[in-house]
Amino acid sequence: LVNTWKGTGVRRRPAAEPLTPGRWRVFNVDVTSSKDPGKDELGVHQVLHEAVCQRLRLECKDLPVTSLTVIRKSFDGRNTRKNKEPKFSYVVDVTIDEDAAAKGRRKPPMELAPSESLPEPLRCAVTQRKIVIVGAGPAGLFAALRLVDAGHGPGIVILERGQPVEKRGKDIGALFHRRILNRESNVCYGEGGAGTWSDGKLTSQIGRNSAHVRRVLETLNKFGAPDTILVNGKPHMGTDNLVRLLRNARAHLEGAGVQFRFGSKVQSLEGGEAGAPVTGVRLEGGEVIPCDHCVLAIGHSSRDLVKELYRLGGDY
Repeated sequence: LVNTWKGTGVRRRPAAEPLTPGRWRVFNVDVTSSKDPGKDELGVHQVLHEAVCQRLRLECKDLPVTSLTVIRKSFDGRNTRKNKEPKFSYVVDVTIDEDAAAKGRRKPPMELAPSESLPEPLRCAVTQRKIVIVGAGPAGLFAALRLVDAGHGPGIVILERGQPVEKRGKDIGALFHRRILNRESNVCYGEGGAGTWSDGKLTSQIGRNSAHVRRVLETLNKFGAPDTILVNGKPHMGTDNLVRLLRNARAHLEGAGVQFRFGSKVQSLEGGEAGAPVTGVRLEGGEVIPCDHCVLAIGHSSRDLVKELYRLGGDY
C-alpha cells in the first residue's frame, strides 16, 4: 500500500477508496490512554466511536454506536521515551449500510470482516460406542465436549492419572510448602493438565481472531472465564478462574453422561500393533477397559505412554 522511490525517500500512500456496504474489520484504531476508559472497559465508548468515524470519514450521526463491535483491545506502551503517550489499539468490526457507504471512504488498514463460521458437529446415529479419553487436560476435555455435542456422552470415559482440581490443589500445596511430592498429582498431572497452576495466560500462534480460537475462548467463557478474555489482546485467566472453570466443565460433562475416573493411570494399550485398532486400555492395577475408540490426550509429561506408542509401532 506504500510506494517508495529509491534515492528520494518519498512515500506515497494511496488515496482512500470508496466504501461499500457490508461488515468491515478496521485495524489499528488508536485511543490515547488519557482518553480511554481503561483496560477493563471492553465496549464501544464515545472516543472510540469518534476515532472509527474519523477513519471512515463519516460523521458520528451517520454511524450508530450499535453498528460497532470491539474484537480486540490491546495496550501499546511503545515510543513513550519520545514523549508519545501510551495508547490502546483496537480492532473493530463495523457494519456499513448503503447510506453510510455513500458518504464514507475506506482507509487502510481494514478489510471485509471474515464470514468464517465453524460447522456444528454432526449428530451421530450410532451413539452406543465406547470411547476412552486418556487425559483430562485441555485436549481431553475439549475432545469430550465435542463428542458430547455429537451425542456420545453416555459412552465416554475420561481416565486421568492425577486428581480433580480440589484434591490436586491440596497436593500441590503440600509440595510447595512441606516438600511432600505426590508423583501422580502435582503441577504436571491432574485435572486441567500442566497449565492449571500456571499464571493462566492464553496465547495462540494460529490467528488470534480466527473462528477456531474464538470458539475456544467462548467455551472457556461459558464455563467461568472472565469476559475480558474475549477482547483483551493479552487474555489472562489466572489459576483461581481456571479451577472454577474446570469444576463447571466437569459438572457439564457428567450431566451429559461422561464418566470421570481420577487416579487411573494407563499402563498400556490393548491392540494397536502396527496401526491396528485399539480395543482397550490397561490400567496400572491390571484392569482392562474395552473401547471402540481411544483418544490419547496425554500431554507432554506422560513419557511411559509415549514409550508404549513407540513399542506398538505404526503411524502414531
